[in-house]
Order: sequence, then structure tokens, then C-alpha cells
Amino acid sequence: MSQVSLPGPRTQIAGLAHASPAWPAIGVATALAFQLHLAFTRAINWDEFFHYSNIYQFLSGELTRPLLSLHARLFAWVPALPGELIDHIIVIRLFMFACLCVAASGIFVVAERFANRTSALLAVLAYLSAGFVLQHGSSFRFDPMAAAALMTSLAILTRSRLGPSAIILIGLFAALAFLVTIKSVLYAPAFAGIAALRWSEAGHNRIVTLRLLAVLAAAIGWFALLYALHAGTLAETASTGKAAEGTLTNAAGYVFRVGGIPQPAHALKAMLTAPILAVAIALLPIMLSTARETPIATKLALGALALPICTIFFYQNSFAYFYVFILAPVACACAFTFQRLSVRYSPALIAICCTLLVALIWMQEDRGVQQNQRQLLVTAERIFPEPVAYFDFPAMLGSFPKANAFMTHWGVHNYRNADSTQAMASIMQRVVVPLVIANDSAFDDLLTGTGQAPVFRPEDVVAVRDTYINFWGPFWIAGEELSAGESREVLIRVPGPYTARGGNVMVNDRLVRENEVVILERSTIRISAIETDAQLIWGNRLEKPTQVPPAGQIWTPF
Repeated sequence: MSQVSLPGPRTQIAGLAHASPAWPAIGVATALAFQLHLAFTRAINWDEFFHYSNIYQFLSGELTRPLLSLHARLFAWVPALPGELIDHIIVIRLFMFACLCVAASGIFVVAERFANRTSALLAVLAYLSAGFVLQHGSSFRFDPMAAAALMTSLAILTRSRLGPSAIILIGLFAALAFLVTIKSVLYAPAFAGIAALRWSEAGHNRIVTLRLLAVLAAAIGWFALLYALHAGTLAETASTGKAAEGTLTNAAGYVFRVGGIPQPAHALKAMLTAPILAVAIALLPIMLSTARETPIATKLALGALALPICTIFFYQNSFAYFYVFILAPVACACAFTFQRLSVRYSPALIAICCTLLVALIWMQEDRGVQQNQRQLLVTAERIFPEPVAYFDFPAMLGSFPKANAFMTHWGVHNYRNADSTQAMASIMQRVVVPLVIANDSAFDDLLTGTGQAPVFRPEDVVAVRDTYINFWGPFWIAGEELSAGESREVLIRVPGPYTARGGNVMVNDRLVRENEVVILERSTIRISAIETDAQLIWGNRLEKPTQVPPAGQIWTPF
């Protein structure tokens, strides 16, 4: 009786072994290539506009916030480059892309301590292919910088001999990360877990204990030094201590609150756009509990690396970009999951699936949004050859002085709970603010609605609706619109030159002919339209654009 031999498991695809590290390495290179393309083409996000405006605050000597402001010093040279504002942000994005590469390298170094090379590369690929990481990994935000610094520090702590040079570098990179963003404290479990592993493997050696304490001292010392150097050269240095205290107090009171998932929609989308990484995270506790041959200290270290993902249950700002920051140490722990999964499933197949996911997400990007943004910025500079103060959501006109708060969730919270001097109506009494940009639905509601605008303070709703009229697209300028024969008293909140448009206007007892300019102070005046509908609009004969405003979106949603 002849024996039929069944084919054994396939061990190669296109000449490469299923378990070859080449598969995830190719995936990593592909993911980074797509990421680099998005750095050039993806729409600028509101945070990026705001952070760019901080650079101009720093250059003009108006930046007083010592924390969350290191980026302004680092990129102070960028506005001097040729090109437009968006071109400058893209230059900074290239730096953020480099930071992402550094963070990915840190993931590999740490992951290879707990798994083989193929699994460590799979961990890097799973991180880079996560939807939010692909979309925001090179954005001009704190997250790529902090992730790069922290993962470098963590990698040195994991793999070095903890000599003097290593101790200095671990402390330096950790301090830099905390100066970039105070949410770097969320990596504390990962650092504690690796430190405990080093201490355990050294047999609780006294010398290792002292070296680990030296790491902590180095981090504190570097932070104190860097903070003093940075804060000491900011404007109004006497107030920087209070500014730092205020930043920490606001963060503790608003950003860190326990109870439910603060951003459930983002958490769900994070899982759906990173299914392989999500499965690896979910399986990690099972893999650890069934790995009898793995020392308990190693299990605890892996659990500590994954623990930061739990911050989505209390960190209020766990929006899409947050996952660039928080998933890096978690991906290190997932290398352990991938190694155990590789016994049953092909690492090549996992790598191919991650790479296909990258391509799918990349294909969904709307690259026309950035062109709409460019049109708005160019038009603003044509209307106002000299920068003017303005109200808007994110600080979209980087070189123009933004007069109101950054209207994110945290910004709105601070704005509504601040004293009356932070109200827009109060600011208009101190600053000439001729422009409002309706670049958010809240501002659309404020400027075009008739009922309450819940985001804004009541006095601001009255002041803004009573002061600004639509000029072009989302640009609203201080002014008044009159029907033929209409006469009324108005409160001028924005002093300066006003131009009569569409017809003659009587201002108190003075006739202002069409296209003539009159200077008005903050006061109550009586205005009348003589024969036709007319406008009295701020500015010295501002040129109204002839092109049609962009019809599409000006933001890419998370």
C-alpha cells in the first residue's frame, strides 16, 4: 500500500522564510514612506497652527509660559525660511518625522530585550501601521518629540550597563521630554517596570540600586537646569513660576480626571484602525499568564510597559494624536505577544496585513484640504498686508497676533472659568481686534446664529454679533450694515479707520461718501445710510478678494 505524503507547512514566500525579519522590515520601510508622504500632503491641524503661532510669540518676546513651550525655542529659525506658513510647518513636520523614526528605533531596542528580532520588528510595524500613528506621527505636536525622547531614555535604561554616560543620557532625554510636555509622567509605569527588572536581575545589588537612584537624580537635575535656562530668557521672567504653576494646576484639575473613557469615539477608532496592535494588546495578559517559563520580573516589566494604555480611562485629552505618544511603550510589550503568536501564525502574514492596512488608510486621505487652507492664508495676507489682531479657534494666521484663547476642550474650559479680563468683550476694550475668522462650527454659531452660543460667554456673544460683519468667506471684519434710509446708534468697539462701501453714510453730523475713510474711536455714534444700502467697514479701503472662497473643508477631522 503506497503511502501518500502530505505537504508540510510552507516555509517561504517569494524566497523569504515566513519567520524572516525581512518581512516586517519591509513593512516598516513602507509605513515610513507613506508617513513621509503624509507629512507633505496632509492638511494642517489646528494644534499645528497654534504651535506655530507660539514661535512668533517667542520671537516677539510675548511668550511667558515656561512649560509646553520648548518647541517655540527649538523652531525659532523656521519663520525666516522662504515660503508660506504651511511650507514652514511642513519643514517642522520633517523634524517630527525624524522623531517618529527615533521612537520606532527605541521600540525596537526595548522590544528585542523581550523577544526575537522578527517579533521586535513586528512590534515596530504594528505601532507605525496604527491608523492614528500613521495620520499624526509627523504632526507638529508635542507627541512625536516626547515619544522620541522618552523611548530613547527607556531604550538606554533597558539595554545599557548603567554607567555614568548612560545615567547622564537617560536623565537628559527624560528631562527633555517632561519639558516638552508634562504628560510625559504617563510613562512612569514603563520606567518603573524596567528599573525593577534591572534591579531584580542584578540580585537587588546595592550598586545597581544606587545607579538607578542616580538616574532619577540625573533626570531631576537636568530638568531643573533646562527649565532654568529656558524660563530665564522668556518675557516677564518673574511671572514664569506662576505660569508653570498654573499649567500644572490646570492639568491636574482638568486633564487628569477619572471616570469612564473621556474620548470613547477616539478609543474605538484607534482600535478599528489598528486591529492587529489592538489584538496584540488584548492577548498580552493571556500570553503572560500562560508563559510559565518566563520569570516573574520579566512579566511585571512587560505589564508595566503596556500599562500606559490604561490612561485612556482618565486622560481627558486622549484624542487621536495622543496615541502617537502613548502606544510606543505598549508596542514594546506586544513583541512578546507576537513572538508567541508566531508559533501558530506566520510573521510574514502579520507583516503583510499591517502593510496593507497602512496603504488602505493612506488612500483615504483628502489631500485637497491643505490647498483650501493655503488659499485662506494667502487671502488673509492680501487683505491685511500688515498683521492685525484677530479672534479664531486655533491661531490659524501664525504671524498675526491671536487675541483670544485657543478654543480646544481644555482652552474653552479655561476661558469660561477665567476672570472677566479673558473675555473677548474685555479684550476688545484693550486691543484693536478688527478680524474674526469663522474656522470652526462654534464660531459659525457665534457669528450667524441668533440664539445662545454655548461655547462662548454671554457678554462675548453680544459683543461679537454686534461688531462684525461678513467680508469674504470665513473672514468677518468689524463694521456695520445699513439699509437705505436706516439710522441707528452703534457702539464702536474696534477703533481705527472705517471705509464707506456701497453708498454714502452719515456718521453723527459728518457725511462720509462712498469709498471715503473716517477715523472712529471707541464710543457710541449715530450712523445713517443716505440713499442706498451701505456698509461702514473697518480698514483703509481694504481690497475684497474677487476669487470664490474654498467650497470644501478646511480641516481634516480626526
